[in-house]
Amino acid sequence: MRNEYGAISTVPEKDTYNKAEVDELVADINGAMRTTYDYHSKRLDDVYHPFNNSISWLTTHTDEMKHDIAMIQEQHAVGAGASKSITDHIQPSIDASTRTSINARLASFNSKID
Repeated sequence: MRNEYGAISTVPEKDTYNKAEVDELVADINGAMRTTYDYHSKRLDDVYHPFNNSISWLTTHTDEMKHDIAMIQEQHAVGAGASKSITDHIQPSIDASTRTSINARLASFNSKID
């Protein structure tokens, strides 16, 4: 390119670089980028993971508490319908029909004897 003062230099002062020099420059650039990336990744991990672990712990315990609350509410609902009387908890006797049957037989037997 040319301007009013002459040729504009777009190439560095050194006209040529050999392959080893180019490889060294590229390796230096890549090393600097990798070091920067590693540094920032470590810093982000130092901040992120403690928060993530705390959030996971809170989520787990919140779910457990929701389960416990649901179970307590269910027990409370079942308990509210239950009677406060102690006699309501007594099951009817399975011998009740047997007694009436025996009494009927005894009555018929007594009538035969008389």
